[in-house]
Amino acid sequence: MPSQHSIGRVDDTHLLTLPSKKSPTEHNTCEVRKLPPIQLMEAGIFDQLDALTGLVSEEMQELSGKAVPSNADGIAAIKVMSGKFGEIRKGLAVMDRVVELALVDPPVQRPVVRDEFGQPVLDEKGEEIPLPLNQRDPNVIYTDIVSQEDKNAILAFVMTGVEAVKPFRKGRKK
Repeated sequence: MPSQHSIGRVDDTHLLTLPSKKSPTEHNTCEVRKLPPIQLMEAGIFDQLDALTGLVSEEMQELSGKAVPSNADGIAAIKVMSGKFGEIRKGLAVMDRVVELALVDPPVQRPVVRDEFGQPVLDEKGEEIPLPLNQRDPNVIYTDIVSQEDKNAILAFVMTGVEAVKPFRKGRKK
């Protein structure tokens, strides 16, 4: 049964209110679980979390400090972010992996080709093969139909546990 508050157990699930809405007055909710750092390491994404947190450059931080960004600020932001397309793509892929692991109800899957064991199939470059639209199961919710703001909320919830080990990660990288 989901709880509204964490009591410290890894297997606890939590009811999370999402930014998206079912109706004008009712927000969507989902059942999520915290992902301990060891699970993120086993999934091979713990060290990739920096791709998410490193997306905002100093230039973007300066722009966000302004009360009302001008049109020139918007153009500058697009130029900054367009130079980071590869990083953004990696960050979004990591986010989808975290969402897939954390969401309990409704369950979601990343839209990638999977083998008979449910593991993603890799191409010759070692990258996951996207699942063509005509091969998708209509009974499955795929991460690419979850709104970005909902993914951000789920990631923020999961990252609260990961932030606790940040000092240790910094020490390890020296």
